[in-house]
Amino acid sequence: MKATLRWLLSQLFDYAGMFPPAQLPLADALRNYLEYRRSADAWMLGGFVCPTSYLSELRLLENTLPVCVVVSPVHDEEILLAEIKRAVAEYSGQTRIRSLEMRIPADGIQRLWKTIASVVPPEVPIFFEAPPDETLEERVLGPLAASGRLLGFKLRCGGLTAAAVPPAAQVIRVLVACDRLRIPLKLTAGLHHPIRRFDPTIRADNHGFVNVLLANLLLRLGRMLADAAVTLMEDKEPRHFHFSDETCGWQGYALTLSDMEKVGRGIVSIGSCSFDEPRDDLRSLGWL
Repeated sequence: MKATLRWLLSQLFDYAGMFPPAQLPLADALRNYLEYRRSADAWMLGGFVCPTSYLSELRLLENTLPVCVVVSPVHDEEILLAEIKRAVAEYSGQTRIRSLEMRIPADGIQRLWKTIASVVPPEVPIFFEAPPDETLEERVLGPLAASGRLLGFKLRCGGLTAAAVPPAAQVIRVLVACDRLRIPLKLTAGLHHPIRRFDPTIRADNHGFVNVLLANLLLRLGRMLADAAVTLMEDKEPRHFHFSDETCGWQGYALTLSDMEKVGRGIVSIGSCSFDEPRDDLRSLGWL
């Protein structure tokens, strides 16, 4: 494993085995996660993703894990806050809540984030998810940046249908806006493979996590314009990507490890219902 790629992938994958398409029972997903933590590849592993509705059961099985808490979708604000308070209370002093994640309701975020932030300790990162449409920056990212608290955005990059995969240009717009506004970014769904590839199940291309990570870094460092970043995102050829201990890059674009450390990864983590697919693919490419 080259040092640049190891830096890119360190603690990157939050294991979401309970979520589609894997959709494992809690006990099975937890067993997998604990096996991954004991493996030689544990350095790539982030938190265990768990819905609020299963937190009490998880705590009885294992109460020392870094947990990414996904707030179960509810329409009643009082129920939502009760779920969040319970999650924070149950894990206070037990383990580290790596993140608290939820979808933004249709009526927006302006009022909601203040209410949520008032019941969540400031050291717990909160990530809000919303569709990456043309109103995203005005409706969501702007308020997050102006909140006075470190709030993040969660971008869904795929799903069970072709329509769930956002176009590369749309992903790039989110990357650029989050970097400009200094908003931490989490990615989820569809990023099981290092390089972009066709998925016969949904009959569409899925984004590659290496494509996204390199595009984001080149944009953050001002080494690449958005049009070129879209081309990078859409590239399916592994030999166009290169990694060494000192440098990495795509085609003629290059980054040094010191460049990367200077700006940071920007993408906090990737939620994935599979840990095996990313590492198996990295091995097949000779990168792991």
